[in-house]
Amino acid sequence: MIASITRGALRNRLPVLALSALLLLWGGYRASQMDVDVFPDLTAPAVVVVSEAHGMSPLDVENQVSFHIETALNGAPGVRRVRSISSVGLSVVTVEFEWGTPVPVARQIVAEKLQVARNALPAELPPPQMAPAASVMGEIMFIALASDRPAGRNSRPPPIPSCASACCRFPAWPRC
Repeated sequence: MIASITRGALRNRLPVLALSALLLLWGGYRASQMDVDVFPDLTAPAVVVVSEAHGMSPLDVENQVSFHIETALNGAPGVRRVRSISSVGLSVVTVEFEWGTPVPVARQIVAEKLQVARNALPAELPPPQMAPAASVMGEIMFIALASDRPAGRNSRPPPIPSCASACCRFPAWPRC
């Protein structure tokens, strides 16, 4: 079967070449119109709730803080999973929502449920706080800095680290 396809392609070189060129152009056009996400976010929408419990042991934090926050959040609409970490004086509860849930909607749901959970927490504790909205990939920035000045034996190397520090902190500054 492959031999007959090869023989047919060799006999009809011009139509095969034209079809190949047409497919190449169509593929190039489609590729240029695609939305490309270099670093796709592969995590479900999540909201992190942090609660301070000054002086409490991890077991007390789990029983008196994390448990009540988890219980309030478990019944929320769109919640896929609730996880918590309790340590000395600190409770961190992560609430994962279904794929496609907008982060502002998820944060609103968590804020509403935290008001309910606040009544069950010890009165002397500060209210639980939501961590800033950030995805796993949202905290990564890749920057490449290069210099067109050569670094030779008799010349000083370009001051790339100090220039990078100034340009990244103050982007309105002129080029270094």
